[in-house]
Amino acid sequence: MIDKLKFRDCVFYEGYLYFVAEYPVGIPLRVNLENKEMSLWEVDDMSSYCMGLYDRMIEKDGVIYAVTSDMSEILEYKIKDHKVSMYDTGFSKDNINMAHIDICDGKLLIFGRKDCMIVFDIKDKNCNFINYKENNEKYLTGISKEDECVLFSFDGLYRLIYNTKNNEISKKKNDHSFNDVIHVVKDEESVFILQKDGHIFECKDDTSTELSIDFSEIEEENCSFMRLCVAKDNYFLLPFTGEKIVIINKKDNKAKAIDYYPEDFIYEDNNWAKYYGYAENEKFVFFAPRKCNYFPIIEKESGEINWFKAEANEAFSFRFHVMSNKLVYETDAVDLTRLLDAIKL
Repeated sequence: MIDKLKFRDCVFYEGYLYFVAEYPVGIPLRVNLENKEMSLWEVDDMSSYCMGLYDRMIEKDGVIYAVTSDMSEILEYKIKDHKVSMYDTGFSKDNINMAHIDICDGKLLIFGRKDCMIVFDIKDKNCNFINYKENNEKYLTGISKEDECVLFSFDGLYRLIYNTKNNEISKKKNDHSFNDVIHVVKDEESVFILQKDGHIFECKDDTSTELSIDFSEIEEENCSFMRLCVAKDNYFLLPFTGEKIVIINKKDNKAKAIDYYPEDFIYEDNNWAKYYGYAENEKFVFFAPRKCNYFPIIEKESGEINWFKAEANEAFSFRFHVMSNKLVYETDAVDLTRLLDAIKL
């Protein structure tokens, strides 16, 4: 079962990666990056936890916030206190998913892809809504910079700009017409825009320049990409429907597919994006795997990709089995005494 886990997003905190599983839905997990051991979140009272489909996560000062895909529930997890709280936003729309999430001035900012954003006051636990449905655009990605959160429309025509100081939203037309904007990242003074087809634009001071990338060595046809990672000397493109992770050398902009995968590496056969959410610290970028049985880590300085599999001890395996299946059958050949001890009933 552990090999079939799927994740949408992750956060990094003090040597651990924290996830909420997309499959089996809603199980809160963490991985110790030193020994690669997987465990459940340390929560004193799991009755307060809601098993939902969580789309985006963010961590601030030792507290994790996760938002359900319909934006109806906010999970707050105080890591040191082992305490989980759930908050109803008063908003719900099936599978709306999020374009961007951030924390600014004591407020959790949640940007939906189409209709509106939610401003959640972390101290008072109140929600306010700002509507941008009339813009009639679809936003899949966004960034935060200075006093602004900026969303980029999928058709590449517009930017939606939220001013964090006056809580106002404005819409700007881009100087260049992009196509299928799938991911945007900020690196130092530049903003990099990734199109689904792999083309990258570098933006500075509202001026966009397309990188002249040589894709001649990429043999895969009809490949598309989901995520961009900017390292010191390279760009990395992580696949959407394609199979290849592509590395682009910044010196000559030549693209090549990496060929160092673990022997038992596999992708699940479905139409999901292979990598969706990610976390980073000063040295690494950690991606949440949605379709493969390994976790990829990109080292920022060297540009190397490392792969690891999470390990599971017996106590975790028992607790995971109960949490994901709800029942234990005689045919599971489980020692009941050890199971009860492991799950601490």
